[in-house]
Amino acid sequence: MWRYSHFLRCRSGWVLLVLALTGLLFAQESSSPRTPPSEVPIKLGDTVIFSLRHSLGGMSVEERAALINARFERLASDRSASPDDFEVGVDSTTGFPFVRHKRYQGILFSISPADAGERSPLSVATDYAERLQAALRNIRLQQQREEEQYRLRALRREYVRGTFWVIIYTLALPVVWLTLRRAMKLIDGRLLSVPCSQRGIRWREVEVLSAGRFKIVLARMLLLEHLALYIAVIGVYLHLVLAAFPSTRPHSNVIWHATIQAVSQIGNALVEAIPGIINIVIILIVARLALRGFELLMEHAEAGRVSLEPYVPHEFLKPTRSLGKFLIILVALFFIAPNVPGAGSDFAKVVTVFIGVIVSFSSTTTVGNFLAGVVIAYMRPFRRGDRVKIGDVMGDVVDSSFLYTRLRTSKNEDVLIPSLQILSGTVVNYSSAPEGVILHTKLSIGYDTPRARVEQLLLEAASRTEGCEQTPPPFVLIRSLDDSYVTYELNVYTRCPNQMQTIYSRLHQNIKDVFDNAGVEIMSPHYVAVRDGSPMTIPDQEP
Repeated sequence: MWRYSHFLRCRSGWVLLVLALTGLLFAQESSSPRTPPSEVPIKLGDTVIFSLRHSLGGMSVEERAALINARFERLASDRSASPDDFEVGVDSTTGFPFVRHKRYQGILFSISPADAGERSPLSVATDYAERLQAALRNIRLQQQREEEQYRLRALRREYVRGTFWVIIYTLALPVVWLTLRRAMKLIDGRLLSVPCSQRGIRWREVEVLSAGRFKIVLARMLLLEHLALYIAVIGVYLHLVLAAFPSTRPHSNVIWHATIQAVSQIGNALVEAIPGIINIVIILIVARLALRGFELLMEHAEAGRVSLEPYVPHEFLKPTRSLGKFLIILVALFFIAPNVPGAGSDFAKVVTVFIGVIVSFSSTTTVGNFLAGVVIAYMRPFRRGDRVKIGDVMGDVVDSSFLYTRLRTSKNEDVLIPSLQILSGTVVNYSSAPEGVILHTKLSIGYDTPRARVEQLLLEAASRTEGCEQTPPPFVLIRSLDDSYVTYELNVYTRCPNQMQTIYSRLHQNIKDVFDNAGVEIMSPHYVAVRDGSPMTIPDQEP
């Protein structure tokens, strides 16, 4: 009985203990808060945009966060993604708002009602899009600052490196320059010592190019070659200096490519022009030989060793020589013109037509003078040094060409007369007659003086005059018998027509002196003599 009661007391104790512990546990559970679900932050760069707490579409929170963070990393690394291209939309299937970027096809993330909590999912998505925009803009600014710093560091390195190379180029330039000068001096000495520079260029017995002219031509060619090399060295130096710095490198590349292109075009043009140049050289050699042969022929003809008569008279040799040389050069130019590089281009044709129009309108008189000069050259109405009168101008022939003739008057004035005016006008030549030109002067003497006495006095005055020829002898003509006097004309020969004015002055002086000494008064036209015992107009005789 005691055992049974003891057992009941022990069992009831255990039950009370279990019930007490259970109540205590329930009391602790009801008094402690509920554990919230786990949060995963979503970041763009170092900025937390939002946090995920709920799964969506069969994806856990961690998987969903990993996917969105991967998309954000791709967005941050893509420099072409603009911060202003975020868009907020609503999925037509699920009705969930989403955020996407215009650069990509898919969405970045969606917002479920669970993610939004008590707020509207659309407003939450809009808020997150604005955060993304601000975060991406900060990332872009940070990237720009990093790029700027990197660019500045690289630029400093480039300028330091460029300065180093510019110093190297500047130190190497004098060395290259001096080496080039020595090499060119050595090459020039070798070229100037070739046999052609000592003997010239000859073809059989004809000297095509003398030694002196060959040296001059070779020296000019070498000068052009030196100038081209110096320009090339300076151009390469400037290109290297400009290419050493980033700020001038684009200009250097532009100049270099333009120079290479120009040199390439010139080289191609020269290669294409080689046949034409060869033809021009052959034409020049043939023209040179023809000119040399023609000059030899004219020299022998002028010296009398060869006679070209009756085809070319001796006095026409000089104009024929000039005209022949002109025709040979003209024919050579006619054959050279089609072979000149660029002669067949449209621009050359336009220029040729333009020049032709200008020449046709402006050189009508010039062509006429030239043709008139050719005719005058073969007519030979005068020669250099002759005293002539062309129109109203009298003077000595100083120079004569195909276009004009220059006269020098007695007053030392030079007058240019066009050949066309000479051909169409009157030309008086006082130096062409072999016996000389006749100078004549008139004077009137009264009827009371015997004719023989007057003629004797006139001939005596002529004999005293220097420059008057005695062979043929001077002579006197009676030109008219007027009412009050007789008009006499004294004619004298002179072979010094260039001194015509001086001879006339001396002749008049001698006539005055001889008649005064003989007591014969000279009655000029319309002189009235009153015979009333008045003294005659004769000066007193000098003792």
